Amino acid sequence: MGCNDERSIEVSTIFKDLEIIKIQIQETLLKIDPVFVLSNHQKIEIFSTDTYEPWTFSVEGLGVYIATPQEPKVFDP
Repeated sequence: MGCNDERSIEVSTIFKDLEIIKIQIQETLLKIDPVFVLSNHQKIEIFSTDTYEPWTFSVEGLGVYIATPQEPKVFDP
């Protein structure tokens, strides 16, 4: 479900009262998109829409997350 999906607000109520307890990385080749591990052990995979503007956010108790690829050459056309 994307952020522009009409049902995104409705679905977000599923996560009420849950906490992000851990942040993992989805892909080892291009370390951009996170996985949020929730307090009920479910995982949410988050995908950026543009590799040139990756995620930057802060989670209380877990610190700041700034996605950066290991190999800048992966951005070369």
